[in-house]
Formats: sequence, C-alpha cells, structure tokens
Amino acid sequence: MGLVKVLAVTPLYPPASRVGAWLATHACLAHLVELGHHVDVVPYLAGGFDYDFDGVHVHPQADLEQFADADVVVAHLGDDARSAEFAARHRIPLVRMVHGSSAENAAKLAAHPCALAVFNSSSLAAEVAFDGASIVVRPPFDPDAVRTTPGGRVTLVNLCEPKGGALFWQLAKSMPHVQFLGVRGGYGEQMSDKAKNVRQIAPTTDMATDVYSQTRILLMPSVRETWGMVGLEAMVSGIPVIAHPTPGLRESLGSAAIFVDRSDLAGWQEAITGLMRPHAWRLASAKAAGHAATYDPAPDLARFAAAVADVATMKAAA
Repeated sequence: MGLVKVLAVTPLYPPASRVGAWLATHACLAHLVELGHHVDVVPYLAGGFDYDFDGVHVHPQADLEQFADADVVVAHLGDDARSAEFAARHRIPLVRMVHGSSAENAAKLAAHPCALAVFNSSSLAAEVAFDGASIVVRPPFDPDAVRTTPGGRVTLVNLCEPKGGALFWQLAKSMPHVQFLGVRGGYGEQMSDKAKNVRQIAPTTDMATDVYSQTRILLMPSVRETWGMVGLEAMVSGIPVIAHPTPGLRESLGSAAIFVDRSDLAGWQEAITGLMRPHAWRLASAKAAGHAATYDPAPDLARFAAAVADVATMKAAA
C-alpha cells in the first residue's frame, strides 16, 4: 500500500496542551506527514478553529463522520470509546496508543479490540501482557530542541501530587538554602504554596529556555511513570535526575539516574545535597549526558510508520 490517510482522535492536542502523551503521539504523527502520509486529528475536548501543526491537520470538535474514508484510526487507550466505536462502525483498523500504567489497561484493550497496540515502554508492554499485535515506541523527541546549558535550580515539572507536588514543597521548605523551580503542569490539580526559594512558572512550549536552562537537578518523584520523557530530555544537557524507581523510569533513565523512594524525604534531601557539591554534580552530569547520547528516536519513528502502513492494508484487503 502507498500513502495512508490517518485519523487520530484525542481529548486535547499540542501546542495548546503539553501533556506528554499528546506530545509523543504528535511526534509519531508528524513523522508520518514527513513520509508523505495525510494525518487529521480531532481533539474532541478542544475549542477554537482548525489549524496545522507540523503538517498535521487539527480539527477541534469536528464530526468524525467526515473522516470515514480514513485508512487507520489512532487513539489513546485511556480516552473514551468514541474512536473505537467509530472505527468499528466503518470497519477501519484501530491503533491504540498505550501510555499510562493502569490496572484496567488489559480490560480496556479487550473491550474494544484493536489491530495494533503501541506501548511507550517495554516495561509497560510486559505489565499489560497484551496477546494481540503490539509494538514498543518510546516517546520521540528531538535532542537538539531541548539542549541547553544547565542552570542552578532544583526543578519539578508538573506540581500535581501524582508527580510529586507535595514532596517538592516539603523539600523546598526544608532546604531554604537551595533554589527550586516549580513548573505548573498541563493536567492535574497543581499544588500551590509559597516559599522564598521557589520560582513558579506556567506550562511552556520552550522547555530548553524556560526550564532546563534554569535547572541543575531534575526531580521525578512520580507515583506512576511508564517512561518519563522529561527526564531523558534533561539528561541531554547533562542535568542529573533524581527519580522514584518506577519500572518505566528505570527503563528510560537506566543507571544514570539516582533512584529514591518518593516516601523517603530524608533520602531526597541527601541526594540533592550530594549533587550540590561541584565534583559530585560533574560526575553525575557526565553520566546523564552519556546516557542521553545513546537515545535515538529514529528507529522508534520508523517502527511506528511501518506498523501503521501494515495496519492500513487491513482496510484495503477488507
């Protein structure tokens, strides 16, 4: 089969929404556009007018029926069932993007059978143990787009509690000599507090300039994280990462991160204090940069494009 017509259905979409799952899906879809395929996206909760983003045609709240000639439907597993029902109604193969760790993942995949499940990490794929067709596509990003010179702050991206908002404020208040940066997230209830050593900023489309250039250490005390793109992005610039040991973060950050249980306040304080020492930071920075240098999004993007093209042949053969 030649060029493919893809319909993606998501709740929201970049650049207005900076949720990691949407960003990763967009990178995959933009790669399809680069290869000459046609991609329409319907973010059903978004408002505003149609727009193009990196060649992807975005149609907020559009009627899905106008895209009934699509060869493939791409949707996120955690979204509502409208995309699956639409795909079934028109006999269009369905691709489900599986980005979140949930006890219901296997049941959701069984409830609406798909032609392909795309997991964002090997650890998540192993956890779900889906018995249908599946691939692993690590969230792609351009290392050059996030590369910068590190700053001096200890940073948390997304101040909601599942990402570690409460721990962030505990650390900031207990370490008044350390400068912190809190980046409000694109989803979740943001934990708000005040401390003289904390700077807070809004979600941003320029992570290199607004976040990583201010950051000496990145914190990732997430209760759940199936990959954690922000950690790998920070490591591109040699920014050490302290993380809660979720399977996804262990997979994405490898031995280059410092892992501390999110319930161990003293352990996080000790890890931050250690990395404030210049020699220790230089060693950790070199280790982080070395690990990030092994990351190459090209094979994952190629795997996604090839799999979508294969799925599209199912409609052609029907």
